[in-house]
Amino acid sequence: MENARLEGRFLWFSWPSDGSLASYTHDEADLYWSVPDIADAIIDLEDRFGGGVVDVLGHSLGARGVVLALYDVASRAPETRIDEVVLLAPDMDFGIFQRMLPRIRPIAENITVYVTTGDRPLALSAQLHGYPRLGEAGNDIETLEGVEVIDVSDLPANSPTGHLYHIYSPAVGDDLDQLLNEGLHATERRNLYPVGANAWRLRQPRRTPDE
Repeated sequence: MENARLEGRFLWFSWPSDGSLASYTHDEADLYWSVPDIADAIIDLEDRFGGGVVDVLGHSLGARGVVLALYDVASRAPETRIDEVVLLAPDMDFGIFQRMLPRIRPIAENITVYVTTGDRPLALSAQLHGYPRLGEAGNDIETLEGVEVIDVSDLPANSPTGHLYHIYSPAVGDDLDQLLNEGLHATERRNLYPVGANAWRLRQPRRTPDE
């Protein structure tokens, strides 16, 4: 995520995904095996650096692992305080996230979920599981109290699947930069337009005449 300017200040937890559609159910099993380790890593980071300074990000199926790990952290160490929790294209049942949110919210200063239309892997996952995914636009997001939802559907599709906008979209990178490096909430960030009580749409920055 070069555009987010996170170089040199994050720990990358890589769980053993096979990285192919044919191995999706295998990846799910591997993810569940990894959840206790993700939770341990979050607790260790908070112990080392202090409360309210650690950010936790997750993408796709990994975002599901982050939510499950935070649920575990909230149960085992409810005194934990995370700063920003960011879920990018989260491949998780929307209804399950609704049910887990009240347990997770007290340990996080702010929770941001990025959603979009046209995300092909999430559409396939929704068909496979029979339930909408958290990262798909169009869910009843107003029920997610205390969560800021950022819809990136207006941005150009810079990747074939529409699933990796955090890597390919400079606008998403800039928004993450404002969120994580400047500590700005959605109401304060540029290029975000409110579309609901807790929802914003991210649009391309306007070009100046000399660009």
